[in-house]
Amino acid sequence: MQNREIIFVASWKIEIPPKWYGAVEDIIWNYKIFLEKEWFKVNVLNTKNIFKLIKKTVFVKNKIIHFHYEPYLIISYILNRIFFRNNKILWTSHNWYISTNNETFFYKIISRIISFFSKSTMISLSSLMEKYFLNKWFNWKAFIIQNWINTSSFNTINKPTKDIIYLWNINKNKWQELFLKYYTLDNKIDFVWPYLDKSINLKWNNYLWTWSKKEVYEKLWEYKVLVLLTKSEWDPLVVKEALSSWCCVLTSKLWWINLMENNFIKIVDIDNDENLININNYLTELLKNNKDYRNDIFKYSEGFDWENIIKDYIETLKSL
Repeated sequence: MQNREIIFVASWKIEIPPKWYGAVEDIIWNYKIFLEKEWFKVNVLNTKNIFKLIKKTVFVKNKIIHFHYEPYLIISYILNRIFFRNNKILWTSHNWYISTNNETFFYKIISRIISFFSKSTMISLSSLMEKYFLNKWFNWKAFIIQNWINTSSFNTINKPTKDIIYLWNINKNKWQELFLKYYTLDNKIDFVWPYLDKSINLKWNNYLWTWSKKEVYEKLWEYKVLVLLTKSEWDPLVVKEALSSWCCVLTSKLWWINLMENNFIKIVDIDNDENLININNYLTELLKNNKDYRNDIFKYSEGFDWENIIKDYIETLKSL
């Protein structure tokens, strides 16, 4: 392909590469690493300065620009059309709220504006996300490329020493409170990442504060099971990071589209009381299965590896 220059645009809210949490920022950084291995010239724009955004994404020529933040997409796309620029515009939404009944007024406006962007290309994280956008208003090119991980970054030891970890921001959107309402096993859970909502009572479980990305890579393998229930992400990176660390996973129905339920992955519908009542049985089974399926878990996670999926992304770029 002739054009091998690409710009990734982030929201400026978290540094890139992220030192702490920041899944989208981690994904963008890995795009840069793996595309540069394929001889692409890659720049990352992560600025709060709107004038810099316009300069770098509008007053340039023949660039591929991949947005991961909808407000910046809107500004740049409209100006690219006004000034007749020939840049190729791609975008990915990481925000589940845009397609739920709980979507905010802000995102309703954003989604309506984007619906007119016929000369842009959507990189969808799942077929569920693609179906939502295409069925509502959108008429552009769409490709499915889910979130990726670098499996070589994770420590993998065959004998975990701990049972259960809940690795995500502690707030209402991540459903720790609902989970603990039904959880009755004796196994203590380690909760990790910022304690944003102190009204949530973690009861007698452990709070381990916030891990850096390096700590996630080094410590996640110590656990048998990762729990993460939410309705706020399209394709959460931490679930795939857990699988790369040989953990079993208990997660939400929202994400089943990119996962296959099996002996080490259990999908829970958090709107279904019967599913929630059975959480303890599901966890007991996963804790038991972890020893026998750890090799299978890692092999399964390799399907999400950057080395495998970067080829799909490059083929998408060729088709623009």
